[in-house]
Amino acid sequence: MTYPAVPPKTFTQMQELGHDLFVSGLISSHGGNVSMLDDSGKNIFITRSGSALGRLRDGDIVTVGYDYPDSNEAALAADAEASIELVVHRALYHAVPETYAVVHAHSLFTTLLSLKQDSIEPLDSESKHFIPSVPVLDVAETIASAEVARLLPQVILDTGCPIAVVRGHGPFAVGRTLEEAWRYVSILEMSSRMIHEYRR
Repeated sequence: MTYPAVPPKTFTQMQELGHDLFVSGLISSHGGNVSMLDDSGKNIFITRSGSALGRLRDGDIVTVGYDYPDSNEAALAADAEASIELVVHRALYHAVPETYAVVHAHSLFTTLLSLKQDSIEPLDSESKHFIPSVPVLDVAETIASAEVARLLPQVILDTGCPIAVVRGHGPFAVGRTLEEAWRYVSILEMSSRMIHEYRR
């Protein structure tokens, strides 16, 4: 089995988004992960495990199959190179319609609020327009979690909200494009910071 190389345009899009996530303070140096579904719908481009999203370089984005690998050695090897959150990304692509990109961040104020609340209700009008109520998912295992992969897509489907937060870990957003998914992460973090400042 041979997976297609990452197209230059896709690499540039993911590289620019990774840089934006880092300079916006939404991730630490090696935190977070992003992915895109290819045009055929058969492959996923995702950041490599341990990559620095703020300065993605050749080899830092890998191609894996849309489907879950069985015993195929090449497919298993590709999965092993990908972000450890691949299990969640793949579940979102499978379950949530019109998902062509996934962004996962460790945004500070969003994560802090998730420790205290079962949902995040924005105060400002712009955030309310896009994400009126953001669910917080409480699970036993938060990182590379089969539990998150099982529950998170259903939470997004049930609420109709394109972003949800794993308590103590951070948000996952879906979108038709990377920019759309990033927009939800950015709006939620700004809103969470506003809530924090308002309560001081």
